[in-house]
Amino acid sequence: MNLSSKYTLDIISSCTGPHPILPKIPSTGDETLLLGLQALDAADYIHAVTLINEAIEQGVSWDAGRAEALNLRGTFKYASFSSLIQYPYSSSHFVGS
Repeated sequence: MNLSSKYTLDIISSCTGPHPILPKIPSTGDETLLLGLQALDAADYIHAVTLINEAIEQGVSWDAGRAEALNLRGTFKYASFSSLIQYPYSSSHFVGS
């Protein structure tokens, strides 16, 4: 994931807000989601992406948390795609150019 462009960082930083409240008995996925959100707060984007994806795989046990995790995963995918569009390869990278 190319997270070097200011545009990409702006997209990701706009995702931050108050953290969802964990259930009384959080699952492993719930706790991993919270770690991912804390990494996002610390601008550790690569770690945040990894933790959010891991939380989804582990299973987030409550609807608001699952929605937050899926929304962030989609945002990360959009942001990484947008950074590719911003810095397209020159024609010399293609065979026969």
